[in-house]
Amino acid sequence: MKNFSSFFEGDILNYEDVEAALKSYEPDEIYHLAAQTHVLESFRNPAYTLQVNVLGTENLLRAVRSLNLNSKIFFASSVEIFGSPEKTPQNEQTPFNPLSPFAV
Repeated sequence: MKNFSSFFEGDILNYEDVEAALKSYEPDEIYHLAAQTHVLESFRNPAYTLQVNVLGTENLLRAVRSLNLNSKIFFASSVEIFGSPEKTPQNEQTPFNPLSPFAV
């Protein structure tokens, strides 16, 4: 991993930005936190929510693969994916039941 002391400004929806950032830093670990996280906003603008949360993630994964990086990726999700689960706590067997575009 390269040592860096600056930030890279880019857009998760722009594949070239994502690839350039990863190429510049060659990270060992990636903490993917780029998302539209406001549930109410996801109802107001579901297309944008899906673009950022899905296409942005796809851009990241594709760039890692394209650059042949051996990075560990932490993908932050949300309990919202479970909707109103019957059991708590949730685990890997808990079925998804998203109730908003954000949860999808």
